[in-house]
Amino acid sequence: MTVLRGLAKATNAVLGHLCRLQIVRSAEIEALRRRHETLLKPTYRPSRIPDDAARYLRPDNPRLIELRRRYRDSPASRLDHSVWTRQHVDWGIDLQFFRGDNAFVHQVRGGYAEAAYLLTASYVQNADKLELLRALAEDDLFGIYSFSFNDQMTISRDLLDSILEINFLEQALGVSNQPGINVLDIGAGYGRFAHRLVTAFPQMGKVFCTDVVPESTFIAEFYLRYRGVDRRAIVVPADEIEALFASEKIDLAVNVHSFSECTMAGVCWWLDLLRRHAVRHLMIVPNADDHGGERLLTTEGDGARVDFRPALESRGYRHVIKQAKYLDSRVQEHGVSPTQHYLFELQARGQAVLPSSDNPLVYVVVLSWNRSATTLKCLESATRSRYPNARVVAVDNASTDDTVERIREAFPDIPLVVNTANLGYAEGNNVGIRYALERGAEYVLVLNDDVVVEPDAIGFMVASADSGVAAVGCKVRVLEMPDRLWAAGNPNFGCAEPLPKDDGRFDTPRDLDYAVGCCILLRASVLREIGHFDPAYFLEFEEADWCSRARKAGHRIVYEPRAVVYHKQSVSFTGNRSPAYHYLFARNRLLFWERTDVMVRGRPRALYGFFSWLAELRLILRTGRSKLRRISAASRGVVDYFRGRFGAPPPNL
Repeated sequence: MTVLRGLAKATNAVLGHLCRLQIVRSAEIEALRRRHETLLKPTYRPSRIPDDAARYLRPDNPRLIELRRRYRDSPASRLDHSVWTRQHVDWGIDLQFFRGDNAFVHQVRGGYAEAAYLLTASYVQNADKLELLRALAEDDLFGIYSFSFNDQMTISRDLLDSILEINFLEQALGVSNQPGINVLDIGAGYGRFAHRLVTAFPQMGKVFCTDVVPESTFIAEFYLRYRGVDRRAIVVPADEIEALFASEKIDLAVNVHSFSECTMAGVCWWLDLLRRHAVRHLMIVPNADDHGGERLLTTEGDGARVDFRPALESRGYRHVIKQAKYLDSRVQEHGVSPTQHYLFELQARGQAVLPSSDNPLVYVVVLSWNRSATTLKCLESATRSRYPNARVVAVDNASTDDTVERIREAFPDIPLVVNTANLGYAEGNNVGIRYALERGAEYVLVLNDDVVVEPDAIGFMVASADSGVAAVGCKVRVLEMPDRLWAAGNPNFGCAEPLPKDDGRFDTPRDLDYAVGCCILLRASVLREIGHFDPAYFLEFEEADWCSRARKAGHRIVYEPRAVVYHKQSVSFTGNRSPAYHYLFARNRLLFWERTDVMVRGRPRALYGFFSWLAELRLILRTGRSKLRRISAASRGVVDYFRGRFGAPPPNL
């Protein structure tokens, strides 16, 4: 009795709130109050069962026995529908009253259910652009918890949901203007949504209903046949789903709630099927208790809830539309089953589609120093990545301009680490690498702040990183001349042209000695094994040194030509080939040669020093101004190598 009094009190509170909002008429509220005590009686059934259903829907029906055997023995059993276990099926599916909402369910949920329905129905009546509320009004058959709305229509929670879902499909895809469109209803239950869908759109093709619970398949066969729509709303047992795709083209798949009741393995099984057969659109409606439908969560066997959005993204299904079921905050708070409608679209061929649902976590590290405009463009491109499990962290090397303020203003959600001094490119990136590794990164993408990355680049790089790969390089186009290449894995093109055209000659994946560091994907386990970038280089050759160490440890460096980025020419230094550039190149080249055994034992190191200085001299004489100053800087770089002076270049070059 205490529980009943509590329910009655809650009901009266909601009814009073509705009255204050003037959503329902006072006469309707009084009628609800009079019926409230009846609704609380456990024996009350608000609807009836056709005689045919009572005779057919029996546990000993041979068809049900056959379906149970087939589902148990077929590959569909590996879907592991974790919520609808054998115990749940036996307890939750009453073959004479179906799995629909009955009065007892709503006594558990709360005695004010009918008041919430009136509030919801009032909203749906206004939101129903297709005017389906009256056309689809129910006959209170099959154990549905229903009530009278406006003294004319019989309404259930399920009908209100379906009307909003069908209106969403019309708004998003214009289904009424697509005659012949075929739909796959995954987790169709006993086919009520399919019945309503073909009734709402007489010109559409077929709706195929499938479910991994044999009892649902059994009930759906009867229900759709009873409703007279079984030639357009067709039940497909789960073990016949591949045969369906062999004979029919499916344009749209819908999943209402059942992915929320399934394990990750089950969700991935369905998504792999949809991708394999190129089903273009997928509508998902998560359960309301999944943070109000804000998150897409599975239900694992141990009760854990796991986000399955990465599984969608990795298979090429990109989020197109997300819309709250109820756009009115009052209905969201007091209505029935508030959740979200999602629409995903399968990406065209040529875009990154990863083979695994387990998308490794990638941290994108962007190091900035005194060039805010360039950095913001880089960060913007990184945030537009289509890879579903990428996070961006910005690291500032003690900029003296407005870079830090502009990053914080433009990207408040991106973590920003501000160094107290200019640590150089190597150690500055190490700060970001350590940040990423401490947060569980499986890969770290080191990205120059003068680089713009294409949306699919990260996905392609991750896809090419098998277990033996330590680093992945990409195709680097010149930002100012996008038909020209700055690097193809590394700047050594094997041809005489300094900036060759991107004409297909560099579209083959291959192994590299090293990958250019303006955009390089590093495996976290190898970073832990061999260490990070060596701060001795400060800038230049740090990525070549790291790749050399990785190769000595038995790992591969690979080039992924499908991953494309754009590099802005000559912004790492002031002017075209600054004195600091020549200093660092002359010095660090020698350090790299020493560590990679380019220097042959027995030959004087001074000879290699001369070669390094000569290489810079040739470049200086061919390009730019201030030749004497740059020659002096290169000479000092060679001298400082022999003196063992590494790290930051001298300030007075």
